[in-house]
Amino acid sequence: MKSTLKNMVLVLFTITAVSAFLVGVVNNITKDTIQKTNDDAKLLALTEVLPAFEGEPVFVHDTMKIEGAQIVATRVSKADGETVGYAVETHSLTKTGYADKIYLMVGFLADGTINEIKVLSQKETPGLGANMVKPGNSLEKGFKNKKASEVIFAVKKDDKREGSIDALSGATISSRAYVDAVAAAYAAFLWTTGQREQFEAAATSGNATSGATKTTEPAAQEGDVDNE
Repeated sequence: MKSTLKNMVLVLFTITAVSAFLVGVVNNITKDTIQKTNDDAKLLALTEVLPAFEGEPVFVHDTMKIEGAQIVATRVSKADGETVGYAVETHSLTKTGYADKIYLMVGFLADGTINEIKVLSQKETPGLGANMVKPGNSLEKGFKNKKASEVIFAVKKDDKREGSIDALSGATISSRAYVDAVAAAYAAFLWTTGQREQFEAAATSGNATSGATKTTEPAAQEGDVDNE
């Protein structure tokens, strides 16, 4: 074939079309597998954030919208109906992490104690904000085994009251988003357990449900000097 501009454009077009077709085929083949992998990861996290027990769990899902975002609270119970706890799939609402939203699974006991938190997805900087996935990190310690009603849903840099949360070192922005996601989870817990008055009281005080009542807030606030 003679090397002409027309032939070069035709070859380039053919290569691009074939590549796009192959990408589409691969995507169609793998999307179900990817979805199943994500669903399995969420199911595992759902069981990990609540106390272990014998027998098959019974799940009752409650989907709600907080600040326009879909939040799923799942009541987990034993076969006899006894409630084990509530697992809330949530993400940061009013604060964005350094790179993106923070997605969590938060486990609550029936009395509102935060049992465990698992990070479902985050894109924060390795060695800084990404340390939120490490067991025993300062964010996890600030919440684990504590009554959510007694927690101040803010990092100590912003609120030095007892009960506020120690931020990850060098990652205040990421930490704010994490705390915001847990606040949204607590709002969902209050709502799904029928604690409407507590929900409204928390919203009025601007504490636990700040993620459910604020509409906009910049991710990076003036004066931040952290890498995140």
